[in-house]
Amino acid sequence: MSSKLPPDKNPRYDDYHQVEDINDINELDVPTYDSQHKTETIYDRTGRAAPEHIDPADANTTIFETPVTTTSSTALNDDYTAPATVATDVPIAYDDEVVVEKQIEDPRRGTIDLGLLILRILAGGFLILTSVATFFRLGGNAGLSGLDQAFAGYAYGNILAVALPTAQLAAGVFLLLGLLTPVAAMVATVATGFMALHAIAAEGAGFNVFAWPETVWLAVILLGLSVVLQFTGPGLYSFDTGRGWARRPLASSWIFIVLGIAIVIAVWIFGTGINPFA
Repeated sequence: MSSKLPPDKNPRYDDYHQVEDINDINELDVPTYDSQHKTETIYDRTGRAAPEHIDPADANTTIFETPVTTTSSTALNDDYTAPATVATDVPIAYDDEVVVEKQIEDPRRGTIDLGLLILRILAGGFLILTSVATFFRLGGNAGLSGLDQAFAGYAYGNILAVALPTAQLAAGVFLLLGLLTPVAAMVATVATGFMALHAIAAEGAGFNVFAWPETVWLAVILLGLSVVLQFTGPGLYSFDTGRGWARRPLASSWIFIVLGIAIVIAVWIFGTGINPFA
């Protein structure tokens, strides 16, 4: 960049007579150090007295104890594990919605209720006619006295002679009306079950079904009808039409059929004094 300067401004192009002689450097006024000479201070120049240095007196220094600060520390469990990171960037795949068509039960019952009505008329009607004939000696029936003679060999024959037709009449009426059918079917099971055991014992055929006469089969069939009504219910053509057991009996059927069988066994054992399993 210095080559661009004009020749008269560049010192390299000056004449030698214009450069100072290097020997003139010895003529500079350099101050010399004199150890005897006392240097004036700022206080001497201003005419003020310099401040005196006062050493501090010896004193006992009080040492204060550093207060001890108790800090509560929380012990870290060595088994500490960082909470699992929930990834939310993964798209959730949704399956196609499966639509399940609800099956609607057909309320139509066809001729079931009519068949149950006929069954109730047959079973209930036969029980009513038999009991009425016994109480009033109709149709050549021997009545209560004849029934008492038939039960003469039993321990409580006289009580059974009255209790049996009474149970037949009550069960027959309620079955015919379709009212309190589970209870009525249980009573009918007790009455017909006792008559079936009595017929088997009176004929002396035992449990040989091929030797049973018509009277035994009639008593057994009546027992079967009572059990069937316990499991089928009375149907809608009855006074129990608003009850659950009129359409779909379940718990009541099992409860009352077990009770009925238990009562038949108890009445036969304790009422007659005969063990049917002996």
